[in-house]
Amino acid sequence: MLSGDYCKIRRDAEVHDVEFYKVFEETVEEVERKMVSMLKNREAKKLISEQIGEGPAVIEKEDVDSPIKFVTIKQGKARFFSRYNESPNGVYMVAFADGHLERIENQEKWVDGQVCLVKDLKTVLWSNRLGRPNDGTVSNNGQVAINDWLKLKQTLGGKFYVFDQSGKLLVEREFDSNLAACAISQDGNYAAASTAFPDNSIYLFDVKSGTLKWRFENLARKVALGLSFSKNNDVFVYTGKTVASQKYDYSLTLNGQLSEDSTREFEKLKQIREGMVEESLEPLIAFLSSSDSSKILKGLDAAQSLVYKKDRKFNYREIVPYLLQHVEGSDLEVSKLSIKLMLQIGKISPEWIESILPRVIEKCKKLLNTRFEGEYAIMTLGELGTLNANCAKEVMPLIIDRLEKSSVWNERRFAAFAVGQIGKLNPDLVRNAIPILARYLGKSDWWLPQVREAERETVDVGGIKISISIGGGPNPEVWVRDAALGALGDIGENNPEALKDTIPMIVSCLQRPEPYTRKKAIVALSQIAKKGRIYVESVFPTLEEIAQKDSDQKVRLEAQRVLESISPRAAELSVSNIPNLIASLSSEDKLARYRSLRELERMFYARPSLPEKYHHEALQIMNRSSSDLMRCIEKIEEELRVSQDEITRSLLLESLLMAKRTFLEFIVGEYVGNDSFKCRFCGKVYKASGIRNHLSKAHPEKWKLVRPYSDDILKHLEVKNLSGLSSEEWERQLLEKYEKISRKHN
Repeated sequence: MLSGDYCKIRRDAEVHDVEFYKVFEETVEEVERKMVSMLKNREAKKLISEQIGEGPAVIEKEDVDSPIKFVTIKQGKARFFSRYNESPNGVYMVAFADGHLERIENQEKWVDGQVCLVKDLKTVLWSNRLGRPNDGTVSNNGQVAINDWLKLKQTLGGKFYVFDQSGKLLVEREFDSNLAACAISQDGNYAAASTAFPDNSIYLFDVKSGTLKWRFENLARKVALGLSFSKNNDVFVYTGKTVASQKYDYSLTLNGQLSEDSTREFEKLKQIREGMVEESLEPLIAFLSSSDSSKILKGLDAAQSLVYKKDRKFNYREIVPYLLQHVEGSDLEVSKLSIKLMLQIGKISPEWIESILPRVIEKCKKLLNTRFEGEYAIMTLGELGTLNANCAKEVMPLIIDRLEKSSVWNERRFAAFAVGQIGKLNPDLVRNAIPILARYLGKSDWWLPQVREAERETVDVGGIKISISIGGGPNPEVWVRDAALGALGDIGENNPEALKDTIPMIVSCLQRPEPYTRKKAIVALSQIAKKGRIYVESVFPTLEEIAQKDSDQKVRLEAQRVLESISPRAAELSVSNIPNLIASLSSEDKLARYRSLRELERMFYARPSLPEKYHHEALQIMNRSSSDLMRCIEKIEEELRVSQDEITRSLLLESLLMAKRTFLEFIVGEYVGNDSFKCRFCGKVYKASGIRNHLSKAHPEKWKLVRPYSDDILKHLEVKNLSGLSSEEWERQLLEKYEKISRKHN
């Protein structure tokens, strides 16, 4: 995937910890194919003057060396450019094109996608309109299975269809999760579909009866992005992080059971993960020495569990030859996972990895010279640099070179991340990078023009020369600046003196128009203040003003968090305000309650900002108010049961999530001091970070009642992620919409 969409997904995933599925992020060739595909589809939209109908047609396959195949169907003036798949016997072709929004004079109109069944590359047997047809497949007798992604709806779900040779509907099933893949057996008797999270399952349908035969919950942690049938109608399941990198995982019989081969394989993997060390090594080596990349990946995945659980008892040297072989191999996914495993081992035994460091660095150098793997290579170099000082000295020249000279702006950004990683542990090793990072806080005329020029390329689409910008994103200047702020904060946390000349530039970013940049500058200053309060004391008045007046709520909250952590007066005021915040939780004003919840979440969830003395006092206040906290949750749940308005429900779900994850410890535990809680159900004492894990394991029924991420909230978060907005912008729009409907009702 190219253009700003890819960059936005990457940024949102990092900032908001979001998982995305079916994102194309593979080799240069595959990315270029995607761009060509996108551009061709744009041109095709202009060519569809009327729907293709039954009858003779001119069928022209596109001569593109790609797993994704394209065809143009012509009937008189009608033109239909689409993707296609053919039946195993080559007699039938199903052609399908996604729907799209058409914009004419500021008016938006949805145009449904189209599906056609073609026989012998001569005749269109039928044509149909669906909202967003995708993943079409066809059997040897002309029966078509296809997924419909249901227009641009902002909720999860899709429809699965099977049509016969005449276009008659044989199977129709709607799902509450997004559809990931589908397939139909060669004889057309069975069809299968797979769903993404939260359902993450495989479904088999009996086509003759039109009924569901079975549902199988996916055994893999990755989505089943591909399905196929064997000649005896076993269902082959392919999983992966992306459609392009999916690999065979396991097979299912017609009865919905694991096949014998898959069962044996899963038993061996279980032995590796859970068996004794001496029993795990032989089957692990069998997987790692396989010529089948899918088996190697399974072995590497299982080896990670082994490293985590067995720790130093595991003899790493036994598998090193296989890891090195795979690091230097041609399968990129296998190579990456091998490097990841080596890094995990290196964190346990840093001295061990020094002997193989040159070979890992050499692989990273090769990846740096490819167009779309540079970011991964820089990230890997950064992780290597955190293992010990010797590793850091080896990788820093490569990282600094990319930080200052890369022609890809996102490589500069990842290089800043890497400098921050290393600088947080050993600031002296990154001193040469500090002036470069500081320059990114100012004007961008010294680097952005050359990057923009390098991004420009020309693509030939059907004889038309089209100039495109690859990976430009809406504002790379902002993203690189934010990464530089993060890196400087990490360095200053352990060596504030090294940044004394850079602090004025960090302070200048508090005036930037971008809320996230202001927030990053505040965080950087708070990191510097941990050991260098003297360097940031002059900024306190500015932070106090931001905490009161900044236009962005999250910036205000972050400024308040920092003030509490470094200013006793601010900490005292925050603690004294807690009873007022708790009192407002019972308010009928949902917006006021939401804002109180946001403030309490800031103080107690994830990373508390109060110094130890004040934090202890605050915990005691919350502990005494546990019944009020529980009543707040119950009140929100009751309001959700009766609320029909979509905006109000979104506000309530956000409120419920904040309340549950902020109040959970106080509801299920009694604060006993020293940041510890006594379980109200069994009396055992745990640190705040451990009582949730205890509750989920020892009291699962209680956990179901209070767990923050219920099914409704997960669905709500999926919808939120599908909006494409940053978390800050989504919240801003939600509050604005709710204020409008509240004014109408009042």
